[in-house]
Amino acid sequence: MLQRCAGYVRRSGYLLTLFVQPDHYAPFFETTIRYLGGTLSAYALSGEPVLARLADELGQLLIPAFDGTTSGLPAYSVNVET
Repeated sequence: MLQRCAGYVRRSGYLLTLFVQPDHYAPFFETTIRYLGGTLSAYALSGEPVLARLADELGQLLIPAFDGTTSGLPAYSVNVET
């Protein structure tokens, strides 16, 4: 099943940017555990490089949640466009 899903992702040219909407804020914790964690788990089970690239792209979108916090903890949400 994972191989079929990864094949679909690869063939469709899927990019996380399809989900990016202007001024859309994603909750950091939920996005991390559900989407990033799920993508990394799928990569660990299948070994498909496309899933590792998607996880990396999503992780890069989440990094700004740590910018500007004095505690070092991430902000509640992050604007995925900026």
